[in-house]
Amino acid sequence: MAYGQAGSMLMYFQDKIAENSSFQYALQLDEEEQIANIFWVDAKMLIDYAYFGDVVSFDTTFGTNKESRPFGVFVGFNYFRETVVFGAILLYDETFESFKWLFQTFMKAHSGKQPKTIYTDQDSAMGKAVKEVFLEAWHGLCTFHIMENAAKHLNEADEEESNTSPKQKAEDNEKEPSILADFSACMFEYEDEETFEQAFNTIRAKASKQSWLDIIYMVKEKRVECYMKDVFALGIRSTQLSESLNSELKRHFKSDFDIIRFLKHFERVVEDKRKKELDAEFESRKKIPRIKMKTPMLIQTSKLYTPIIFEAFQGEYERSMVA
Repeated sequence: MAYGQAGSMLMYFQDKIAENSSFQYALQLDEEEQIANIFWVDAKMLIDYAYFGDVVSFDTTFGTNKESRPFGVFVGFNYFRETVVFGAILLYDETFESFKWLFQTFMKAHSGKQPKTIYTDQDSAMGKAVKEVFLEAWHGLCTFHIMENAAKHLNEADEEESNTSPKQKAEDNEKEPSILADFSACMFEYEDEETFEQAFNTIRAKASKQSWLDIIYMVKEKRVECYMKDVFALGIRSTQLSESLNSELKRHFKSDFDIIRFLKHFERVVEDKRKKELDAEFESRKKIPRIKMKTPMLIQTSKLYTPIIFEAFQGEYERSMVA
């Protein structure tokens, strides 16, 4: 931080505590007793986590200043499927020690409540810290990042195994799915483990580079549909909730912001999210749920759930009746 910024930041946090005593922040110091990692939660984040903290997405893809210090957010869904924030962190680095301190601090702020499910990217230091701190949580890997990596590695394999013209290759792909399409099917479509294993072995046979497939196979329980039947995930399969919030922060952010401007900028973005929640609640009060099958269960649940959650419940109910 530039000279004087640490004092300004502490004053900002103290003003927040004066506004609402539930506001919390925590600082981790380095060996020279300089501020390294900075975590904070406000009163609404504490309340939201108590209600909606069963499934959490955490991501640190956003650099906040010229030195590209990582910024991370814990987020989830509310009952309107709007994004809610559970906590924020400015990190000095992305080491196991920093992540462990962060996750322990997050847990302490939220009275020790463990999420049922947490999604992160494939960062090994982060994964090690998740395993050590979130003992009761199922740890899922972001499928969006995995598919991005698959496109990079498996498309290379496709290109290497064929010297045919682009036109001929396109015609071949129409007849037979590409290796990337096969991989996507393994991720999202197969409901039993035996079918997945057979399909994945087929991909191995097609691929010229095995190393990436070997690595990704070892974490299949964290990202493959057939291994996630008993996982409580609310339809979340990636960290895109976190990344979406980071994208909104970047939209009006400049790397020369000082710490106070950044904190106030983040505060405005979070308040905008909360306004959307209020708007969704207002709209839901004007809507009458569309009940397709007039069963006692659906009539009762239509009075209990928000419209968007009722639609999801009704869809699952219809599929269960067909099955």
